[in-house]
Amino acid sequence: MALLVIAAPHAASALHAGLMRTRERLADRDAAMLTGHPRLLASALVKLERYNRYLAGIIRRFRFIYTSQVEKESGWFRTHPTTTERVEALLGLKRTVRYLPPSGVRMRLAQ
Repeated sequence: MALLVIAAPHAASALHAGLMRTRERLADRDAAMLTGHPRLLASALVKLERYNRYLAGIIRRFRFIYTSQVEKESGWFRTHPTTTERVEALLGLKRTVRYLPPSGVRMRLAQ
């Protein structure tokens, strides 16, 4: 019983993180379908990753200020797929995929 009490929160956290990773992958796929440009989305992810590494270097210099953990979780407790995984998935999609609005919906350009 004590083992269950100790293990349950960790198992729930791992399941939650897995669900979040799955939702993030679906969001990437849907964004690629919506824009029709998975390569551009992959490029944006790479740029964001570079910027995050730059910021992480700055934050590490001032670690003494922060009371929370600055480093990322790894493994089963990660809430997002790695950038490499996300970019590979996006590059695997075909560029020809385009978003089609539901029938009867008129699309207008914003003015």
